[in-house]
Amino acid sequence: MNGPGVRRWLTEGLKLLAIALCCLAVLAVFFFVWVKTGLVRIHIPRPLFFLSGWTCFLFWFVCRQLRHDIRRLKFWAALIAVLTVHVGVFVMALDRYPAWPPVWFMFTSMIEAPLITTTVNSIVHTHHRQ
Repeated sequence: MNGPGVRRWLTEGLKLLAIALCCLAVLAVFFFVWVKTGLVRIHIPRPLFFLSGWTCFLFWFVCRQLRHDIRRLKFWAALIAVLTVHVGVFVMALDRYPAWPPVWFMFTSMIEAPLITTTVNSIVHTHHRQ
């Protein structure tokens, strides 16, 4: 059994578990406050719910396609920047057109996924000539 490989795997697993537990704790606090006081009203419009789902799909798709770059800081900076633009444009579009059909997210994701992957890849693998 490879000691450093197992140790690295366990460390990554513990990090992911810690992140999941922190997220769960934040959600539990919101839920507790909402139930006990009724002051917290969380209403997520249906199009934004689908936007979050398809954005998660795009995130997964790009990470899957460019998994060899996941450990690079430039990859994460580029991916966050591109997905921020993606969410910003969609929020503006959904504000103007609130009756956006959920099936349209699938079609736009089919176009966006390769474009975002190519954009992030080209940003990460930029070579400056001297």
